[in-house]
Amino acid sequence: MKQHITKEQFRELTPPEQEKLFRFFFGDSYPVKGGFEVIDINPEYLTIGRMIEFLDAGGVVYSIEAHGKYWELFWDSAGGDEKIRGELCDALWEAVKEVLEKEG
Repeated sequence: MKQHITKEQFRELTPPEQEKLFRFFFGDSYPVKGGFEVIDINPEYLTIGRMIEFLDAGGVVYSIEAHGKYWELFWDSAGGDEKIRGELCDALWEAVKEVLEKEG
């Protein structure tokens, strides 16, 4: 089972979205020079547990179901209910990205 996102997945975020995610986990303790700079994050830090923590803190209503070798994640989104099937990590990442996009 995939445990964390990849660098490519992290790079799907815009710089402001990356900054929001960094600030959530690190506060103001991450290094910046003259404003936020994209830092090449170690993707092992954004684990399944950390993504669940982020969704919980944002008040996202979701449910996770196991179906043999795949998972389904359901959540309330801006466009109605969403459902993603596949790796749990990837499904959670899609929900995290949507929350970051919605917060603009």
